[in-house]
Amino acid sequence: MMLANIVNGQPRKNTGQDRTTLLVASPALLGQWGKEIEQHTDCGLKVMKYGAGNRIDSNAAFEVLKHHDIILTSYSEVMKSYPKNEPPIECQTAEQKIDWWKKTYDSQRGVLHRMRFLRIVLDEAHAIKNYQGRTSIACRALMAQHKWALSGTPILNSLTELYPYFKFLGVPHTGSFKIFKHNYCDTNDAENTERLLVRLSQFMIRRTHADRMFNAPILKLPQADQGTFWCEFNPVERSVYDIVRQRFAKHINIAQAKGDLEKSYSNALVMLLRLRQLTAHILMLQFVMRDLLEVEDIEKIKVVVNEVAADSGTRHGRSIIAIRKQLEKHAIYEKEKAAKKAAAKAKGQEMEDAEDEFDYDVEDDKEPEEVDEPDQPTGQIGAGKGGSGKSFGKAYDFKPFLKSLKTGDSWEKAKKKARCSWCNKQPKNPYISDCGHLICEFPCLERSTTSAAEVGKDEAPCKVCGVTPQRYIPFEAEEEEFTDTVATGTRSKAGPRAAKKKVRLDRESISEGWLNSVGSDVLPSAKTMAIKAQILNW
Repeated sequence: MMLANIVNGQPRKNTGQDRTTLLVASPALLGQWGKEIEQHTDCGLKVMKYGAGNRIDSNAAFEVLKHHDIILTSYSEVMKSYPKNEPPIECQTAEQKIDWWKKTYDSQRGVLHRMRFLRIVLDEAHAIKNYQGRTSIACRALMAQHKWALSGTPILNSLTELYPYFKFLGVPHTGSFKIFKHNYCDTNDAENTERLLVRLSQFMIRRTHADRMFNAPILKLPQADQGTFWCEFNPVERSVYDIVRQRFAKHINIAQAKGDLEKSYSNALVMLLRLRQLTAHILMLQFVMRDLLEVEDIEKIKVVVNEVAADSGTRHGRSIIAIRKQLEKHAIYEKEKAAKKAAAKAKGQEMEDAEDEFDYDVEDDKEPEEVDEPDQPTGQIGAGKGGSGKSFGKAYDFKPFLKSLKTGDSWEKAKKKARCSWCNKQPKNPYISDCGHLICEFPCLERSTTSAAEVGKDEAPCKVCGVTPQRYIPFEAEEEEFTDTVATGTRSKAGPRAAKKKVRLDRESISEGWLNSVGSDVLPSAKTMAIKAQILNW
C-alpha cells in the first residue's frame, strides 16, 4: 500500500518539485523493501541504498540524492546525520548554548538533514517511541512535505509513547511533552480520552483483518484451532521438579517467617518463572540447580538417573508412539465433534459442548511389537526421512549433565553445607536415606539402628523430617567428580584432529553451558516429544 502511494503520488519530471522519498527502516528490512520495490513496481523508479558502504563521498552528495526517487536508509544513519547537542563548558547561559547549537547544526548536520524530501516513511516506527532518544530526535528533525509512520505496535507501554509520532507528523497543537501528557494521557479523565480518539481519527489509518478493499477482505486467514495435550514428566524431570519446588517453597517460608515476603515478592515471581521454564526443558535451569541444589538433592537425582539407565528403554521408546496415538485419537474426536455440530446446525439446533468427553490417558505399554521391530517405522509414512524423527525421544541420558553439577565452586559449597541428619555435623562416609537426608556411616547410622531396635523397630525415624526411612543407599563419590576439568586447546598437532571427532555425550565433561554443550544430540523433554508427536500428526 505504501508503494502504491509512492507511485501514485510521484510528481511529473522537470517540474522542479521535490520527488525523493526517504524510507527509513531497520537494516534487516532494507533488503526486503528493495525486493518489494523491484517486484511490485514497473515505472522505472530510481532506488538508492544509503548507509555503511554506500555513502556518497562527494561535495555534490545533495545533487546525487535529489535525482533518486527512493532513498533506503536505516535509523542509525539518520541518527549519525544529526549532530550531538553537547555544548562545551564555556557556554554557560541559555543564549550561549542556543547560539552554539545553531552554528553547530548549520555546519555539522549530514546530507539527510540538509535535504527536503517529498515524503518520509518510517517503517517499524516504534523505534522513535522514546522521545528523549537521539534516534527519535533525529527523525523528528527530518524535512519533508509528507510524513508517514508505519507500525504494528505503536504503543508498547503507555500513551506517552504517542508523543514522538505527533511531533514527527506535525500534528497541530501538540505542544511540549508536559502539555501533551496533560491533554491526552490522563486515562482517568474521560474528556482526555475522547480528545485523543478524535485527534487520532484525523490522521491515523488502522488496518485490521476485518477490513475490506474492493469488497474483498484484505487478508484471508484460516480459522484458529486450539487443543490441549497433557504431558507427563519422565522420572528424572519429575524428580528435579519436585526438588526445586521444595527448595523454592523453603526459601519462601523462610522469608515469610522473617517478615520479608513483601520485599521478596519479585523473587517469588522469579521462582515461579523458573518452574515454568523447568516444565519446558530441564537444561534451562542449569545455574538455578547449581546454586540451589544441595548434596542430598543431587544424590537423590543420581539414584533416579541410575534407575532410568538400568531400564531396558522400551517404555521410553514407546512413549513417542503413545503420544502420537493420543493426538490421533484427539484429532478423530475433534472431527466427529465438528461433524455433529454441522449436522445440528443444519437442523437448526445447537449442540452443547461436553466438558470432559475426551480421555487423554493413553497406555504406553501397548503394542510393543511396533517398537521392537527394527524395520517398523514409528512415524507416519509421509513423515519423510527417519520416519518418526529418527531416535529422538527414545533415550534419555542425563548423566553427563548431572556430573557437571558435581564440579566447581557451587559443588564445594554444597559439600561444606551438607549436614548429617543425626549429629548435625559434616557427614563422613555418608549414606542417603530414601527421605532424602544424609547420615554418617559411623557412628550415626549404627546408633540409629540401635535406638530403633530398642523399641522393636527396624529403622529409627529421621531427625530432620520425622519420616522413617525404608532403606539407606551409600553415597558413592566418583573420583572424577571432585577434580577440575583439564583445559583443552593445547598446541599439539593432535588437538585440531581430536576437536573434529564427535565425542560421546556420556563420556565428555560438560564445563560450559548445558544448552551449548549438547551439539546435535538434543536431550528430549516431555514437551519436545509432544511437539514431535504433533508434527507427525500434521
